[in-house]
Amino acid sequence: MEQESYLKRIVDFYLKPSWTSLLTTVYLIFFGYFVIYFAHNILLALKYLWFVIKNSQAMFGLDYLFWGVAFILALVVPFSVSLYALAIPYEVFEKTWRLDKKILAISILILLVVLTVILMDSLLSYTASHEPMLQFVRDNGLNIKLMFYK
Repeated sequence: MEQESYLKRIVDFYLKPSWTSLLTTVYLIFFGYFVIYFAHNILLALKYLWFVIKNSQAMFGLDYLFWGVAFILALVVPFSVSLYALAIPYEVFEKTWRLDKKILAISILILLVVLTVILMDSLLSYTASHEPMLQFVRDNGLNIKLMFYK
């Protein structure tokens, strides 16, 4: 007997013919949109890595390293967290916990994902407004609100 793929089990969880699928479908749409919205960040992080490789002889010091790492983390973490948020409800509801604990776990997950996305957006704005990152932001015409820009 062939075992179903993990992805198929998650899709079946979200779209099962039950009244709870109304809630799970709304959750899927909500965090699915997050994943689509932040998918461009992965491409932007790769573009920044290419920028660093291409201009490595022109880099000036460790400030590019540290601001670059913070910039890449601020780009990749929201996508990763949003993608992971799609798999967590399936994992939680597979547990043998009581329903109230499952609902509490999902509620905490939603709160943590939203707070993480907000934190990473602030980190992205903060890192993009510092000198090592400004050249990349300007060269690529990025529309990032720059905090503390002088």
